[in-house]
Amino acid sequence: MQKNLLLLCCLSIFMIMAIGCSDNPTDNEGLARLSLTAFDAPPPDGIEHLYLHIVEVSAHHEDNGWMTLTDIDTTIDFLELVNGVTINLFDDSVGTGFYSQIRLVVSDTNFIVVDSITYPLTIPSGTQTGVKLNLDEEISAGEFVSLMIDFDISKSVIVANGAYKLKPTYNMFKENLSGTISGSVSDTLGAPSVNALVEATSSSYSTSTITDSLGFYMLILPVETYSLSAMIDTNSVVDTSYTGIVLNASDSLFGYDFIIQ
Repeated sequence: MQKNLLLLCCLSIFMIMAIGCSDNPTDNEGLARLSLTAFDAPPPDGIEHLYLHIVEVSAHHEDNGWMTLTDIDTTIDFLELVNGVTINLFDDSVGTGFYSQIRLVVSDTNFIVVDSITYPLTIPSGTQTGVKLNLDEEISAGEFVSLMIDFDISKSVIVANGAYKLKPTYNMFKENLSGTISGSVSDTLGAPSVNALVEATSSSYSTSTITDSLGFYMLILPVETYSLSAMIDTNSVVDTSYTGIVLNASDSLFGYDFIIQ
C-alpha cells in the first residue's frame, strides 16, 4: 500500500513537471504567438524628433472584439527607428482566430521637434480609438506570426495653420517573408556620406532610409525584386544604380555601395 502511494505521488509530480516544462506550451493551450516590430522611413528635412507616448496595444478578434494585448506605456522617438533600427511593441501568446486590426492607443502628450522647436502633435482619436493598423490575419494554434510595421513619417505628418497632426501611413509585412539589403555611400575621396538618402523600389513597394555617421545603410524589406538608388540632394551624381535585386525570405544582401560626386 505504501509503495503504491509513493509511486502515485512520484507519477503525479512527474506529470506536473512535464506540463510545466513543455517546449511548446502554445500547442497545449490552443494559443499562438504574435510579435509586432516597428521601424520608420526617414522624415522630410527639418523634422528632428517625433515622440509618441503609446499606452496600450490592442487587437480586434472576430469573436471577442477589441482585446488589450499589453499596457506598454512607453514614449518612442520614431525618428530613431531608421537604418535597420527597430523596436518591439508586443511579443506574447494570443488566442487563435481571425484578427482584423491592431491599434496603438496613445496619450495626449505627443510632440514633434521641427528646426529645434518643439510642438504638440495631435493624433485624431488617438486617445480613444487609437492608431489603427489593418491586420486581416487568421492565426492558428502553435503558429508564430511576426509582423514588421514600416511607418512612413514623411507621408504621415500634416501641417495646418501652424499645428501638427499625425495620420499614420504604413506598410505591414511578415518577418519570415522579408530580408535586408545593406551597403554604404561615400564621396569620390572615400569619405562617408552622412544622411544620404537610399531608396528601394519594387513594383508594389517602396521605402527609404538614410546613412549613418559611417555612411552605412540597411533596408528591411518584404520579398520582392528591387531597384536601389542614392542621393544627397537633387544635384547628386551617383556612380551607379542597381536594378533587378531579387530579395528572398531571410536574405541579408550586402555590398550595394554608392559613390556620390
